[in-house]
Amino acid sequence: MIDTELFFGADFFGEDQEPKLSLKEGELREVAVLFADIKGFTNISNLFAPEVIHLKMDEILKIFSRSINFYGGFVDKYIGDGVMALFGAKKASEQDTQRAILAAIKMQEQLKLYNSLLSREPGFEELELGLRIGINTGLVSVGKVGESREGDFTVYGPQVNLASRMESNAPVNRIMMPRETKELVDSVFEFEHRGEVMVKGMDDPIDCWLVTGQKIEKSSPRSNKFIGREEELSVLADAFQRSKQGVQIIGLKGDAGIGKSRLISEFISSVSNISLLKGYCSPISPSPFNVFTNLLQIYFDINPNEKTALKKDALHKALRGLAEECGDDSVLDALPLIGFLMEIRIPDARLQQKGKDLLDHLFRALETVLFAIISLAEKKGRDIIIVLEDIHLADEASAQLLDYLLQSFDQRGTAALLLFSYRLDYEILPCVVEHPRFTLLELRAFSREVMDEMLKQYTAGLRLGDETLKLVRELSGGNPFYLEQWSSYIGSLPQTDLDEYPVPGNIHALILSRLDALPHNLRLMLHKASVIGNEFFVDILREIDKKLNEDEDVAQTLTDLEDHSLIMKLLGYDYSSYLFKNITTREVAYQTLLHQNRKMLHQLAAEAIEKLFADRLDSFVYALADHYDKAEDEVKAELWLSKALKKALKLHDNPLAIRLAKRLLEFVEEPERRAETLMTLADALWIGGAWDEAVSAINDAAELIDSQSAIYCELYRLRGMTAFYRGELDQARTAFESGLALARSLDDKYQTCIALNSMGIWHQHNKEFDAALESHQESLALAREINDAQRQAKTLSNLGLIYLEKEESVRAKELLLESLSIARKHQFLRDESIALGNLGWANYVTKDYDEAQMWLMQKLALAEKMFDKPELIKAVGNLGNISYAKDDYESALKYYERSLALKEQIGNQKEIEASQKAVETVRAKLAES
Repeated sequence: MIDTELFFGADFFGEDQEPKLSLKEGELREVAVLFADIKGFTNISNLFAPEVIHLKMDEILKIFSRSINFYGGFVDKYIGDGVMALFGAKKASEQDTQRAILAAIKMQEQLKLYNSLLSREPGFEELELGLRIGINTGLVSVGKVGESREGDFTVYGPQVNLASRMESNAPVNRIMMPRETKELVDSVFEFEHRGEVMVKGMDDPIDCWLVTGQKIEKSSPRSNKFIGREEELSVLADAFQRSKQGVQIIGLKGDAGIGKSRLISEFISSVSNISLLKGYCSPISPSPFNVFTNLLQIYFDINPNEKTALKKDALHKALRGLAEECGDDSVLDALPLIGFLMEIRIPDARLQQKGKDLLDHLFRALETVLFAIISLAEKKGRDIIIVLEDIHLADEASAQLLDYLLQSFDQRGTAALLLFSYRLDYEILPCVVEHPRFTLLELRAFSREVMDEMLKQYTAGLRLGDETLKLVRELSGGNPFYLEQWSSYIGSLPQTDLDEYPVPGNIHALILSRLDALPHNLRLMLHKASVIGNEFFVDILREIDKKLNEDEDVAQTLTDLEDHSLIMKLLGYDYSSYLFKNITTREVAYQTLLHQNRKMLHQLAAEAIEKLFADRLDSFVYALADHYDKAEDEVKAELWLSKALKKALKLHDNPLAIRLAKRLLEFVEEPERRAETLMTLADALWIGGAWDEAVSAINDAAELIDSQSAIYCELYRLRGMTAFYRGELDQARTAFESGLALARSLDDKYQTCIALNSMGIWHQHNKEFDAALESHQESLALAREINDAQRQAKTLSNLGLIYLEKEESVRAKELLLESLSIARKHQFLRDESIALGNLGWANYVTKDYDEAQMWLMQKLALAEKMFDKPELIKAVGNLGNISYAKDDYESALKYYERSLALKEQIGNQKEIEASQKAVETVRAKLAES
């Protein structure tokens, strides 16, 4: 009889009991895997009784097992004439690869001794057994398999297979490993290059190395703790004194854990009578202005995890007090916008706007509040220090605001010290590093003397060998965090281990060894926290534990982890929010989770957020999209990726919108929704200058939707605008005309209004002014009919330019002023900027240069606040034209050079050449004079 069903049993499918949610036992770990195979027994197996062969094999395998156990490994299984052993599978140490190699060497030595003894026995005189050994260290899945009563602990994964292939390809009586494993212990062993070897199951050849023996480790100077930073403190103190006369900027550059934050803390504690503004760039939250939002939360002592009502009261009280103290009522006008950034809902018409308009209002609100705080400090006679940590993680909006603030500080003559910390491997903002009063202060590794001093403090009471101390110094790399980690670990090891087994250079193994030394409940909590992120809320952890039916004292567990120096309370607060002290610790904790457990925990984290923060989920859309995506919950991932995309578009975060749209396309299958997502992607790509990719997305969308649907009007617009800005005017006209025809056939007044405006712009560009006038007038009539103020403002501005070309300047200025009035009334900031620029241009054409300059200076100020580069180019270019017309060549050169720099950033070659010619012309004029 042939079985037709798998023999799992009812209990496997949970038919007899309620399913219990739990994490699967096991981990992903860095493990050193050793395979060894004895050579020579097969030749004598027919010469002796099976019992004799079995006895001899048992003796040899026992000797091998003891060698493996002696060096901290354990035998995973016996395979015929061989053995498989693991180092670091159950408990990691910082020297797992080294221990595996030492065990292999010991096995070789013991086999030689066994051969010598065996040769004295009758029949074994000529026998010479050999041993092939392969070792590989890598990420494997570890855990028990089989029935719970009989399950055996073992490991799986490609790295295990590679270790086996190293053994099967090794020469007899040699130890072979791949280059990546050899590099982990370069400082401890000597190697001979075997060359590239093709092994079964691998597509590419493996670069292999043979162990030739141990080597004596040479010491190299390294460093440690915060002692030894006297010179850096002196630099900061000097900059602080100079900042009393004008802004000074210090860039603290260094590797993670090198002591940047500690140096800032020590310096701040050394000065008095200061007003401190301190913010942290979040690697978690991609929301715009997050560093300045964090700065204000710290300054006003507002708990981000409090109930909304309490936060609202605290913010209102803080801003009201600030307004009264500094005598600036405009601070209170910023309340709804600052509240929005802090996830506090306060109704305001400005918050109904989207994209760049909303972003510009947020920009203005932050500017108002920040300068009010600075003015108050100046009023009280306090020195100003602004600290922005991890500036390399700054979002685009924060970067733009910082650029504006630096310019404003220079213009106002603000006296302040700005400290910015950032990592070695990152480039930071040009506005910072190119500032004339910027000073780079790179924190380098400590000297050997400082490291020795720190080692004495960390290892007081321990008798350590010189070689152990040398290795610790080398592995720390002069990094205070790593040295602290090494010293903490060494203090927990038996003294014999310290002197007998010097540690190899593997920080990953170091951190994993620290985690393995934790009690099970602490280690498990760290795993859960790592899924939430580098920053994590305690309430989310509690909710995850409830779902897993785990009765854990979360608060006490986190306190214990804090005592172990693995996590810390969120800087600036005393709330239920923590962060990992070092991102590497979080990465190691996360990477050791089985993929199945990661998925489950991401799902639980997302569900916890939905439950705990149901009244403000909009502020968690990015986190929810990420969690459900990694949980592989396709339905929820699509939902939250879609919401995250809308938020990114609303806040004008174009790079994030592109990433989210591309990810969302992996989930969306319904044709019309997929087409809409593709067109959203195309719009974002076009704004970002990726025109070819935008065209591809548009073409893909066109294949999914009915060419007679309203959504196709938008597709025609995108095609037309892309072609227009690429100079493909005929293609642009065809697309615009097709969109207009479709909109009319559908009797869609909104789309018709947009399409007419596009056609009017095309005619305008081609100097077909009568046709342009007709299109814009009809577009204006429709905009008024559907009561769309923004469309009216846009069209009136275009009409003004047409009348200017027709030399009806009075009418042109009337229309432009009407456009400006509508834009200002409804706070359409970009349309206001356009109207101001057009008014400047109109007065330039009529040679009313002072009037033109007045309008253009307003436009310049607004464009700078919005960081709208196209509008900035127009403003400074026309201000250059006015200066040139007034024979003010020095000012003209300044404006033209700025225009050229902006155009070079955008990359429009034709416009770059035009500005280059303008610069050359003005320089020639200056040379003549």
